[in-house]
Amino acid sequence: EPAGAAAFAGLTAARAEGWPDPESPVLVLNTGSGLKDIKAAGQAVRQAPIVEPRLEAVKRLLVK
Repeated sequence: EPAGAAAFAGLTAARAEGWPDPESPVLVLNTGSGLKDIKAAGQAVRQAPIVEPRLEAVKRLLVK
């Protein structure tokens, strides 16, 4: 998805300027495909889990 690539390109440019700190966790979202049609997107994937806003909770979800 080309629009989503802009977020990654921005991170790449920021890293070239020394930001953010290399040890900092970074999340780049790409939400450019299918989300304009909520019904179609909902049929294409399973329901997203609800995750508490803590890094440990995200890690637990990813390890499953």
